Amino acid sequence: MVKRKVARIGPSTLMISLPSKWCKHFNIQKGAELEVEEQGSEIRVRTNENKALMETTINIEGLSERSIKYLLGAANKVGYDIINIIHESNQINAINKLFKDFYIGFIIDGQTGEKTTFKKISAESESEFDNILRRVFLVTLTLADTFTTLSKNKEFHKLKDSLMLEVTNNQLTDHCHRLLIRFGYKDYIKTSFLYTIAWNLEKIADEYKDLINYIVSINNLKLNEDLIRIAEDINNKFKLYYELFYKFKIDDMDRITSELKQLKEYIIQIETKLTKEETPVYAHLLTIAKRIGDFSSSIVAVNLH
Repeated sequence: MVKRKVARIGPSTLMISLPSKWCKHFNIQKGAELEVEEQGSEIRVRTNENKALMETTINIEGLSERSIKYLLGAANKVGYDIINIIHESNQINAINKLFKDFYIGFIIDGQTGEKTTFKKISAESESEFDNILRRVFLVTLTLADTFTTLSKNKEFHKLKDSLMLEVTNNQLTDHCHRLLIRFGYKDYIKTSFLYTIAWNLEKIADEYKDLINYIVSINNLKLNEDLIRIAEDINNKFKLYYELFYKFKIDDMDRITSELKQLKEYIIQIETKLTKEETPVYAHLLTIAKRIGDFSSSIVAVNLH
């Protein structure tokens, strides 16, 4: 934070200067119109001007696929529009797949055996955040619904097809994070809580992905009926938190949180009844239940007025 002195212009007008880096970044010129909004002791200054393109170069030579995913994911979330990647020739397919699967709106702007440039071409607006977050909720709920239905019907061989929903979840949550970092939320004080909610939705989908991959890797897996019922109960609680996010009542929050706590206690109690093959399923379901509970404080915060 930089302190700036207030200057007087004329008999009744006070003025402070705008940071030059911010003006350059947003192409602010003399005569530009800015939006000024009072928020208690704070004043927010906003511009509708196009943001200057952000560019970075990342060297991934010799790195593992996981490290590459971390680096490129961070570059996307931070808001870079042009990402130059220095790589080995045998890494080209991997980075092309990452951008195709996870990063919305990028195209290949140039590629050789040693360097690839990706450029963001789709327009972005802070106004799209609410719709995208709702889509994340619905995609993740559909993944949970699909898992529950196929498990109840013992159609485990069909679970693998649902993993495309987890890929969509990754695309959308990354885009939510990018929008929040780049623009903030319209009610800025809620930005960090909404970032947490999007992050939590991504982690829930990750747990379902790991759970599904485990189940399909075990031939002729037979699940305890308690586990299937628990999966259904978890899914129902997830839906209640989704509804609570959009139609908040503190009494409902208290009731749902209490019910989820009882469910988690029950999950812990049945561990001794499980087979060796069922134990990883139990662990993933317990983690998902805990992740759902992690929505509580953020949902309360974004619904404060």
